[in-house]
Amino acid sequence: MPDYTGYARTRPGYSPATATLKPLRDNASRQLSIGDKGTARRLEDFGISSSDAYEVRIAWRHLQFVNGHDDCVTGVYEGLAHASDNEFKLLLGKILKSAYSDVFDRLAERGVDLDHVTQQEWRDIFRDCQYEPANMQAKMITLFKGLCREAVFEPYIPQEPGQQITGTQSQIARGGEASTALEGRIPDDSMVVAYLDVLEVFRQHSKSLDWTEAESSSWRKAITANVYLLQGLLEGAEPAPSLGLNSLSPKQDDSKIEECLYMFEVLRKRRKSPDWTEAESPSWRKAIAASVNSLQRLLKGKE
Repeated sequence: MPDYTGYARTRPGYSPATATLKPLRDNASRQLSIGDKGTARRLEDFGISSSDAYEVRIAWRHLQFVNGHDDCVTGVYEGLAHASDNEFKLLLGKILKSAYSDVFDRLAERGVDLDHVTQQEWRDIFRDCQYEPANMQAKMITLFKGLCREAVFEPYIPQEPGQQITGTQSQIARGGEASTALEGRIPDDSMVVAYLDVLEVFRQHSKSLDWTEAESSSWRKAITANVYLLQGLLEGAEPAPSLGLNSLSPKQDDSKIEECLYMFEVLRKRRKSPDWTEAESPSWRKAIAASVNSLQRLLKGKE
């Protein structure tokens, strides 16, 4: 199969938004897991028509639901498949900001948000992004807007000089392979912070009023997937294909897991504090790595 990793970001696909997300919405029995092939036949099992299946795969590569070289399901898909409704919307928003970072950059340049973009502005933005094929950009816009309707975005803040948006908004399980996600770029602290942002979403959800113990298992699996990917980012290595999901202990004390997540939040706030200096980065990363190790041991029932 051709290697699509080099140009997946310029080919967002133009499948119907409902078909693009249908397997995620219908994945209650976990028909697709990390490492499974996202073939057209598997997509048709979810009720996606054969005519849409090819373009869904193109969109999935762009969204990093599957990797670019063999269409295997990644941690992005796994994280969303295990997310509750509220988590799903927020995580999808982060994924879209990453996958369509060129679009969001241009929205920032124009000083407009998603709710106040004219159709002509959409055409101009997608043309400027040089998405291919050019003659299908109208359908690409329809897909993008449909996906955005299913997502929740953090408050929109125009990009500040020197601030990274591309590749740092939601590096959650990007491609399911740290080496692929970081290909051609140097991991910086903003990428690490993006993972910490996601882990904080999980921590806050466990404290919400609508939390139920029935969610505990899927909550721990989603945390595990992101922690393993964070580890891969810190080490510059490819995480284990299973992301450790098969080695989870049947039951852990969620309160201890929450304590570990709180340590990540302390480190996240430190990195965003006004008095932060780059000289702190090495020791900050070491502290995160130590917390990753502790949390992994907890999730496996070794502590």
